[in-house]
Amino acid sequence: MREDGTISVSHSYQKGVDPEASWTKKGHNLYYGYKRHVLIESKEGLVLAVTTTKASSHDGAHLPILLDKVSLKAGSRLYGDKGYSGLPNETLTKKQEIKISYSKER
Repeated sequence: MREDGTISVSHSYQKGVDPEASWTKKGHNLYYGYKRHVLIESKEGLVLAVTTTKASSHDGAHLPILLDKVSLKAGSRLYGDKGYSGLPNETLTKKQEIKISYSKER
């Protein structure tokens, strides 16, 4: 990692390195790999849908994908990462009459 916080990553193939994975930074830590996006029912904590992406993918873009995988009744309550919050997803959940409680940690 450079002093300015950026990293230099070689795009050349290295044996044992997955070329479809990517880097992401959380806090002061760097991670290489994948990220799992999960849609959870809030009352019982049941996992309703899962998708996996490269680590650098933003959470917010995946809520519509997760919601397309399940049929939810109006009034359903879900639990999600605060990365799913934001106007586009709030508009989507309001239209589908779904309530999401967001976690406080990222």
